[in-house]
Amino acid sequence: AAFQNRSRMLIYPLTLFLGAETVIQLALPALHVTWLCVTLLSVLYYIYCSEMWNQLDALTGLLNQNSYLNRTAEMRRSGGVLVVFDVDDFKQINDRYGHSRGDAVIMQTADVLRACFPGAHIYRMSGDEFVVLCPGVTQARFETMLAKARDRLASETDYGVSLGGAWHACAREDLDELVRAADESMYADKQEHYGVPEHG
Repeated sequence: AAFQNRSRMLIYPLTLFLGAETVIQLALPALHVTWLCVTLLSVLYYIYCSEMWNQLDALTGLLNQNSYLNRTAEMRRSGGVLVVFDVDDFKQINDRYGHSRGDAVIMQTADVLRACFPGAHIYRMSGDEFVVLCPGVTQARFETMLAKARDRLASETDYGVSLGGAWHACAREDLDELVRAADESMYADKQEHYGVPEHG
């Protein structure tokens, strides 16, 4: 999964610190700073790894809800596409086949989404809900991506996955309205294909 920019930025202090330590040690060989630097580097690396893992969903390896909240702040400035997904009757899958089957369904859905949206930011929000953010995508490309995702999910899974999307043209648009539009689109898809009542 692609980590957020702020996590990637944490690697720069590590590199800079290591470079400075090397220069100091070479310039002043009598000054023993190696172990101090190793200790400090270990602390920085621990912080870096913790920041990365705090962005991941443990089951799927996708980005999690905290990471989504960070990314949407950027999307408010750039525009793009938001697509939401929901596994149909997921509770019934768990109740009928057990939670191990439910976990397998979630992982399979995550794998299909990775294949459908290469390079996008894919999030498991909670339970069976997923969100895909695709910054900088045109509306025509958005429609094509949505159609391909629908076809691939139908052909590669033996359970229903409803989806809906909304295109965010520019920073002036309200992201909350975008989320609401994508959510309504998903529930319309659920109603059309599976006879599920519209979301209220």
